[in-house]
Amino acid sequence: MLPKIEFPDRITLLNLIKSSGKSKNLVQTKRIHNEILKKSLISKDAYIATALVTAYARCGVLEKAEEVFEQIPIKDVVSWNALAMGYAQHGPLMRVFECFNQMVLEHISPDDVTFLCGLKVCSNLRALCDGQRLHEELTKIGFELDGIVGNTLIDMYAKCSAIDEACHVFDKLPNRNVISWNALISGYIEDGSVHEALKYYEKMQINCILPDVVTLMFALRAYHTISAIDRIQWTHIEIVKRGFEGDCMIGNTLINVYCKCDFLEEAQNVFNELSNHSVVSWNVLITGYVESGCDGNALQCFEDMQKVGIVPDVITFVSILKCCTNVIDIVKGRELHTYMIQTGLKFDLFLSNTLIDMYAKCGLLADTHKIFDELLDRDVV
Repeated sequence: MLPKIEFPDRITLLNLIKSSGKSKNLVQTKRIHNEILKKSLISKDAYIATALVTAYARCGVLEKAEEVFEQIPIKDVVSWNALAMGYAQHGPLMRVFECFNQMVLEHISPDDVTFLCGLKVCSNLRALCDGQRLHEELTKIGFELDGIVGNTLIDMYAKCSAIDEACHVFDKLPNRNVISWNALISGYIEDGSVHEALKYYEKMQINCILPDVVTLMFALRAYHTISAIDRIQWTHIEIVKRGFEGDCMIGNTLINVYCKCDFLEEAQNVFNELSNHSVVSWNVLITGYVESGCDGNALQCFEDMQKVGIVPDVITFVSILKCCTNVIDIVKGRELHTYMIQTGLKFDLFLSNTLIDMYAKCGLLADTHKIFDELLDRDVV
């Protein structure tokens, strides 16, 4: 049985609500809400009501957040931000713009938090026109050159494929940090302008901005695109010097890049140096071996990952099924199919297509037809 909540004072109550929200403890949030209702505090204290909106929003229960929000008699920018951030995090994303428009109608001036929330939604939805509108509003009130807002603007334009606008904002920033550079470099890579990305990567170092893990991952991707294996190896040395070689994200990127460059021994060495081998790490290595025609190595990795207790996922099975197809090993293929069924793996279209391909190329057309007939959705593949 949960202990009874006591509210000695207002500050304690606010701290309790914030704690419940941060820990996403919905049960505790509801219990506090019930106590607040008994004391009729929502209509009396906007701070408490807003904290409760935030707590429900963080728990992903937007219906309750809206319910509390509507009961606030005088809503300020903080109240609106609490609701908008909930929509930005859990959706529906378009409701963020509705909040922004309603604030304007009610003559409540948006602050930097409101704009950050809106710009992030524009990034996720690739809503360039809405992003430009927010940028215009930002310029009017002088928020554009703020560090965090500026970085978010660069990211928004980059993700909306408006790289020239992203560069324009970048050039106007009085103070650029590693996040500013990363946002622009990432934008150029996604735009396909790899040489421009590398130009800015070199510029940031000339400007004494130390690359972080994210920057180095972008650099590796860019160097791979132009097949600059010497620069990849140089970046690898830099990663080791900086003590990042055990980082899972950059390690996976290195493994992937080395595999795609057919430097499989280096890929295996990076894998061995990782402090933690996730299913993603195993998948990257296995896929690399399969794509390089080293089916035996891929199958050995598959066995090794199971020995250490890593549960294969859809990506793992797709890669290993391709191995079975390559070597026409129908016995192993059937074993995998049975194992997938026994583990309750969800058969998505991609995985089912791979199974069809394996059985077909191994000459087992009855099995091929059976899987095909069981598909609820079929595509051209």
